Amino acid sequence: MARYSIEKREWVLRQMMPPLNRTVAPGEDDTASITLTTTNNMPPVISNTETTIHMPENLIPVTTITASDSDGEAITYSIAGGSDAGKFRIDPASGLLTFITAPDFENPHDSNRDNIYEVSVTATAGALSDTISIVVYVENDLENTPPAITSLLRPVRWCR
Repeated sequence: MARYSIEKREWVLRQMMPPLNRTVAPGEDDTASITLTTTNNMPPVISNTETTIHMPENLIPVTTITASDSDGEAITYSIAGGSDAGKFRIDPASGLLTFITAPDFENPHDSNRDNIYEVSVTATAGALSDTISIVVYVENDLENTPPAITSLLRPVRWCR
């Protein structure tokens, strides 16, 4: 069996060993046809570096997941798992990760009710993918706290 190599830059097919001894009859075609098919050989890469997010309660948007694919294929985002995966949704085209229902600090709905939500997100291009795990800390925004007085005004004297 003959061995061949392909040089990607020039797309040149070079035979790695001497051709087989074969006699060609007059009028016989001695050409070969080779079909090259490119395939996705690199997975997409998620570029988010923050895997821990702190955010106030009562908000729906969490973050936008961003990824790139060196092969130029379209990227699709999806929820891959995590103990609180059912509390999130993600836009498959934009990567916008959101809570389905705004979290309430005083009434946590994460899996262990500690206001720490865990979710994994996957970016897929073709048959390959990259996954990131994100931890979202929901913090109290003090919406039921009365305003604090930070200074008192001194009485003003009116002069005539």
